[in-house]
Amino acid sequence: MSSQKFLADRSSLFFLLEKHTPDFQVLTKPKQLAFFPGTTKKRTLSCLAFYLVPGKGLEPSWVAPLAPKASASTNFATRAYRNVNTIIHENMVECEYMKLDIIHEDADVLVINKPAGLVVHPFDNSTEETLLDILKAYNPTSFSFDNPLTLQDGRVINLGGIVHKLDRETSGIMVIAKSREVFESLQEQFLNHTTHKEYIALVEGGVDQNTFVIDAPLSRIKKSFKRTTDMSIARGKQVSAITHGEVISRHESTTCVRLLPVTGRTHQLRAHMAHIGHPIVGDTVYGTKGTNSPLMLHAHKLTLTVKGEEKTYRVEVPKTFGDL
Repeated sequence: MSSQKFLADRSSLFFLLEKHTPDFQVLTKPKQLAFFPGTTKKRTLSCLAFYLVPGKGLEPSWVAPLAPKASASTNFATRAYRNVNTIIHENMVECEYMKLDIIHEDADVLVINKPAGLVVHPFDNSTEETLLDILKAYNPTSFSFDNPLTLQDGRVINLGGIVHKLDRETSGIMVIAKSREVFESLQEQFLNHTTHKEYIALVEGGVDQNTFVIDAPLSRIKKSFKRTTDMSIARGKQVSAITHGEVISRHESTTCVRLLPVTGRTHQLRAHMAHIGHPIVGDTVYGTKGTNSPLMLHAHKLTLTVKGEEKTYRVEVPKTFGDL
C-alpha cells in the first residue's frame, strides 16, 4: 500500500497547535483532544474533537461547545475549526501508517505490531477507520467466520479472527486467527489466562521494590468507562485482577517496568499502576492530566499455543520510549 500524507500521531498535532495557537490547551476527555477559549458575553470553551483516520491522519471531526448553547459562540467555533484544519493540512508528512507492521504470518495466525493511536474496532457511534477495517482489506479470510459484537448504538460488527485487543493508545503485539479452529483455541487460552503476556511501561515516580504483585479486583466506575479498585464509586460486580511487575531501570522522575498481567481485564495495567501510586506516563485518564506525552505502554511479548505448539512473539518498544 502506498504511503499517504497525514499527521501520524497526537503529539504531532499538539506540537503544531501549541506553536500556532497560543491559547491551545489539552483536554483529558478521550474524544475531546483540544480546546480553545472563546469569548462572548460569557466566557465559554469551544471544543474541537480530533480522530486518527488511517489514510488521512488527525482531522477535526466535529465542533461542540463545552458550555450551554445560549453562551456558545458559533462564529468562534467555526473560525477555530478552520484555523486548525489549515494548520494540520499545511504540515502533513508522508507516512505509511496504513501498512500493517507484520511480525509473523503463516496459515494459522497473523501477528502484527499495532501502532499507538489506532483503535482496534468501531465503538458506539464512531465513524473512524479502525484496525478491523485494515485487517479485512488485507486478509478477508480471517473474517469468514462469525465473531459478532453488538455495540450500544445497535450496530453488530464481526470481529472475525480478532481474539484479543489493545487500548487505542497502547502499541504492540496482537495475534489474529485465520480459522475458526485456531480462533476457538486462542479464545479459550485467553479466557483461562494460560497465555503469557509481557508489557513494558514507563511509570511516574520511583518504584521502590524491584519486584511487586498487585492483587486488586476491578470494577467499572459509575457513569464512566474507567475501571477502579475503589468499590465505593464502582458499579457492577468486581472481577479479580492480578498483575506481576519488575523494575527494569530507574530514572530521575520515572521508572521503566515490566508488567505481567495474570488476568486480562480492561485497563488492568493502567488502573493497577495508578492504584499503587505510579500511573503510566502519558495516561491522562488514570494519571497526570494535561500531559502531551503519548501513553508509554507497549505489549512487548506474547506466548501462546497454536495447534499444540508453543509460540512466542515479541516486538521491541517504539522510539517514543527513548533509551531505557
